[in-house]
Amino acid sequence: MCYPLEPRTPDLAWRGTTSYSVAEALHFDFTSPVRGTLMLTRTFGRPSVRLTAGPSFHRAWELRVRDQFMRQNLDLTIVIPAFNEEARLERPLRSYLDYCRGTQRSVEVIVVDDGSRDRTSSIVEQLADEYPELRLIRLAENRGKGYAVRSGVVNARGDLVLFADADGATPLCELVRLEQALAAGADVAIGSRVLDATGVTVKARFYRRVIGRAFHRLVETLTVRDIKDTQCGFKLFRGEVAHDLFSRMRMNGFSFDVEVLMMARRHGYRISEVPVNWTHQPGSKVNLIIDSARMARDLFIIRGRYLRGEYMLPHITPFSPPARQSGPQRPSLPQTEAAAVIPES
Repeated sequence: MCYPLEPRTPDLAWRGTTSYSVAEALHFDFTSPVRGTLMLTRTFGRPSVRLTAGPSFHRAWELRVRDQFMRQNLDLTIVIPAFNEEARLERPLRSYLDYCRGTQRSVEVIVVDDGSRDRTSSIVEQLADEYPELRLIRLAENRGKGYAVRSGVVNARGDLVLFADADGATPLCELVRLEQALAAGADVAIGSRVLDATGVTVKARFYRRVIGRAFHRLVETLTVRDIKDTQCGFKLFRGEVAHDLFSRMRMNGFSFDVEVLMMARRHGYRISEVPVNWTHQPGSKVNLIIDSARMARDLFIIRGRYLRGEYMLPHITPFSPPARQSGPQRPSLPQTEAAAVIPES
């Protein structure tokens, strides 16, 4: 039987810590008038007390330390930056999570709330009750898409790290195309809305195509050549490559894609551009005039930082993945976390 754990339970006389967080370890004793052992469990993110037979009035118990979960290596981490995405987030997020469950792989999905002022975090927390593999990182204020993606990547545990936009413009089944590129020897596989391929359809607005082509010419001149689409929000990295690149990243805005790809090229990582299906989604937070001007300015900043050698050393300490543990892995509990500390640019 399973009994709900209320804030004040008359059947229990607690000694020690009386409150808990799912992200913390617990170890305290209790005394019960019922002859048996009481164990705290979580069902879909809700605390409960389970009563089993036992000979003692007094038992000590503890939950697994959070670090035991955080040390687990996973097959895939998906990082999704979100800013005021209350209206769009739930549908693509559910589709991502359902797809991952169907692959029978160990996966975590990290949503980084970039200082949203709506119910973005609440939606993620509600879904975490249903999907324990879902994690939430909340930033105190809006810092930009680049900062949000970097916060997710530096907290990722997957052997592969994918970052995808919150609007679900590219369906997650396109991940197979990117994984095939990595299997062929690439270190970074990026989705492309420009390259043609059989079975690939791109539904983009005309004005976006025009502005994208103009920006691409500037990108080729100042930073990265031979990449047709640097801005598609669907990129897959080998885990160690992702941590290496994002630990060196500086840009907080939309231009971070160019910065990461330039570093990857300069550090000798193999980049594969892969055509993917993409459909324009209404509700974009990108201001085509203001943000395009900022991104053009950022290209000169990125170029200057490269010439000064600022990308030679990590900006933050790179993550060192632990060795894989043998045997089945227990999924991590749903949790809201603070991002790793990232210095100012």
